Amino acid sequence: MTLLLATAALGAGVETFPSCARVKAVAFLWDTAVVSAEDGACRYALDGSEVSALEAAELPPEPARQGDCEFVPRRDGLLRRCGRLADEVFPVGGFPVTSAAFHGGVLYAGTFGGGLRRMPSGERVAGVPDAVTALAGSPRGLLVGTDRGTFLFEKGKARALGGAGPADGHIVKLARGGGALWAAHFDRGLSRLQDGVWTRFTTAEGLPSDWVDDLAWDGQCLWGAGERGVFFVEDGVVKRPEDPRLLRPTTALAASSGTVLLGQAGRVVAWKNGVFTETAVPELHPQRLLADGGKVWLAGLDGLWELEGAKVTRHGVIDGKLPGDWVTALSPGPDGLLVGTYDAGLLVFGSGATLKSDAWVNPGALDRDGARLAVGENGTGLALWDGASWSQLGAADGLPGDDVSAVLFDGPHLWVGTRTGLARITH
Repeated sequence: MTLLLATAALGAGVETFPSCARVKAVAFLWDTAVVSAEDGACRYALDGSEVSALEAAELPPEPARQGDCEFVPRRDGLLRRCGRLADEVFPVGGFPVTSAAFHGGVLYAGTFGGGLRRMPSGERVAGVPDAVTALAGSPRGLLVGTDRGTFLFEKGKARALGGAGPADGHIVKLARGGGALWAAHFDRGLSRLQDGVWTRFTTAEGLPSDWVDDLAWDGQCLWGAGERGVFFVEDGVVKRPEDPRLLRPTTALAASSGTVLLGQAGRVVAWKNGVFTETAVPELHPQRLLADGGKVWLAGLDGLWELEGAKVTRHGVIDGKLPGDWVTALSPGPDGLLVGTYDAGLLVFGSGATLKSDAWVNPGALDRDGARLAVGENGTGLALWDGASWSQLGAADGLPGDDVSAVLFDGPHLWVGTRTGLARITH
């Protein structure tokens, strides 16, 4: 059977790639499961052979009923409401109850923090994540929606249903390398799209942490940075360098001419062929790094830092070079260094030219392709510059959301990552 990865969204030329990981509601439709998630909707064949992306749909929760009794999820437990009996609340391990459903004549409660529980005993069902968000029962099995995907509970066992799309909808960085698209997720690891197939990398595959902040392709390997240092993916295998300097929290990465640059609190580390060079920088919150023309530029909460050899120069309000100090994104170009800020717009460094004064640029959400620019903004969507004028796209135009957190030009396509899903625009 065919694996359908993308579906046309409302806007012409926009495809969305829902992960359906953070489930909001579940329902059975004949022999398939329908899932509504934060970043879209999916249909699952319960034999695990097919996953289809659907247009996003709201699924009303189905109350759990038995006879004249209804079971209502509450923060303090599961409420039993019957016509001739007094209302009674059954605590479920001290966890808030999010959902309830019957399966095989047994009542199950989904909890936030305590997983799936059989009632009235409160016994936990193994194999289901802590945060259960939705339940739906049928003779085929019990469909369990969680914040880490959808599970089917049948014959006493729970199994995860396969998923199309990236590991999660919250995208923080997009990169190209090795014939693949790579997507870093806020707290769900790394995804790779290659030859139409998505592969997911988490701590189970060797990542030091599922929290990934930045990505960089060095020509041979993909490098990733996070709260437990850096890693690289070589031939599909996650590897970790052994030097302790590479194991510290790292929030920014860049690769240039065989050198990998790491932005860490208070310093920039350059690594090439096992040789390290460290430069102390007062910036404690690196946002992004860029190597360009023999210089290294570091964007941070305290300004823009220019590194040339051992010399470090701070730019911002302090020297009048920038209208604000919170620098989030950098991009080189023939007309100068583009600097995106979180509160002072998008500008060309050193020229005084402001390209978009009202832009609140998300970290790293800036890319250019010739005269074209793509800017991911906080809460106001995607800003596009065609060389002459700006246009704006958002959820109303088919994007998964209005908080655009990553952008990447890729030939005839523009990849757009948001906090609630991934999209590809054909231009």
